[in-house]
Amino acid sequence: MLSRVILLSALTAVAFSCDTVWPNGTDKALTWFPSCAGAITFYSLSTQDQSGKAEYPITLTKPLVIITDINNPKNVYESPNLKQTINLWSWGGLGACQWSTVPTLGLLSNLDACTNGVPCPVKTGRQTLPITMDFTGYDSIIKLLKDDSPYQLEMVLNDNKTKDKNIWWSSCGGPVQYYSAKITDLNGKEEYPIRLTEPIVVTVDADNQGKAYDEPNLRATVNLWSWVVNSCGWTAVPTLGLLSDLDACEEGVPCPVKTGRQTLPLTMDFTKFDSIIKLLKDDQPYQIQLQLNDKLSGDKTCVTAQARCRTK
Repeated sequence: MLSRVILLSALTAVAFSCDTVWPNGTDKALTWFPSCAGAITFYSLSTQDQSGKAEYPITLTKPLVIITDINNPKNVYESPNLKQTINLWSWGGLGACQWSTVPTLGLLSNLDACTNGVPCPVKTGRQTLPITMDFTGYDSIIKLLKDDSPYQLEMVLNDNKTKDKNIWWSSCGGPVQYYSAKITDLNGKEEYPIRLTEPIVVTVDADNQGKAYDEPNLRATVNLWSWVVNSCGWTAVPTLGLLSDLDACEEGVPCPVKTGRQTLPLTMDFTKFDSIIKLLKDDQPYQIQLQLNDKLSGDKTCVTAQARCRTK
């Protein structure tokens, strides 16, 4: 996987509801997730219209220009090998406070990136890369979207020539920023695919720009999604509340979480939740999200990973 970048935003297009109407402050500003595990690293991102005027909320009935500050350390990417897929989620499906996949029927999958908004060739080094996302030719998708609502957009870039493969991960905003992540077993051995029948350790390079967090106020929720081939999107795995509002410090987070830049080993142990693991097909792609919430300060942060997982 070459790179991924996600935008959370209020979109004006032509969701269902839950108690949290605007997640991650999207009523006021764009939230984006850096893609730090792929070959390309994103440092900053902003959106504007074709005239160069900053735009928010985003209007999907017109072309959108995403100005990115990136570093491409390895290879030059160009047509026809550079491919692009765009995934889309709406907020609050079925009354739940979560993201639900918007079916795109494959129309936005495996496109030639260089003829769909990515200025090619993508050269090596630190650079400003303006990426144009144009949904005006996809009325069948835009018509499915409720106007003035929060949506999540994901752009996936994959180079068929180099075939870069990574565990993809992202941070989800909040006072804790995540710069890198790796997954190992309890002995420190990196493993792939990830085996959910044994405890795993997600070691992150993090910067806590908020307060120190400790029990009993630091709570953890684990969200889980499986990949649906037919719709090419993620669907939530029911966890029946078993993985919600846990004591984070007793469930693998080394407490207290101090302020500043630090290496933070997060242990995730699904062996206690056989009733959930038994629902999962073996050797499939899954998306796992660890969400941390501090009840004292109200601060929220999370880290999300997508990877091939073993459940047998």
